[in-house]
Amino acid sequence: MFGEVFRILDAKVFENCFRQWIASLVGVAKGVVAFDGKTVRGSKDGPNTALHMVSAYATERGVSLGQEGSAGKGNELAAIKALLETLVLKGCIVTLDALGCQTEVAEKIVAQGGDYVLAVKDNQKNLSEAVVEFFATAEAFDFRNIDVQKRVWVDKDHGRLETRRAVWVADVSWMDRHMREAWKKLGAVGMIESEQEIKDKISVGVATSLPVPG
Repeated sequence: MFGEVFRILDAKVFENCFRQWIASLVGVAKGVVAFDGKTVRGSKDGPNTALHMVSAYATERGVSLGQEGSAGKGNELAAIKALLETLVLKGCIVTLDALGCQTEVAEKIVAQGGDYVLAVKDNQKNLSEAVVEFFATAEAFDFRNIDVQKRVWVDKDHGRLETRRAVWVADVSWMDRHMREAWKKLGAVGMIESEQEIKDKISVGVATSLPVPG
């Protein structure tokens, strides 16, 4: 029944009304706004492919600020850019995975009044190699003469022990000037090392990011 009702609605009009309603409940968003893309389970309709949506989730308020559909995960970047243009992000910190680690995405976030934390992986190969090399060298010298902030979290649950170690360096003057200037308002780099122990088996992972502190 609900499916039949939604089929006859104009999707854009419904989306605009929904966003206005959410805005009236939430007011101005603040804090972290997490962007994430998901394929909607059970949305495959006959010959049509399953619906893939990019959503912007205000973590402090616990609500979705908006969604944008994409033609599969491969077109998620276009949906991210379209969704960013509809949001007021003043005072917000936008988080995105490696797919969103693009200079034009960072520029759009800043243009909308926000700051960003972007995961850096091999889709930005030169940047990733530069950040990884910087942290490897800095650690080897125990961050000597570097203003660094560190924090450790330990989570234990149902036989799983996870330790996460984060480091944050606000000085990015070591980065190549052209690379540094390509990222709007870049203010820091960070790294999180996670160590997970389950039944005496230990796995280690490392993630690097570009934070713009708010």
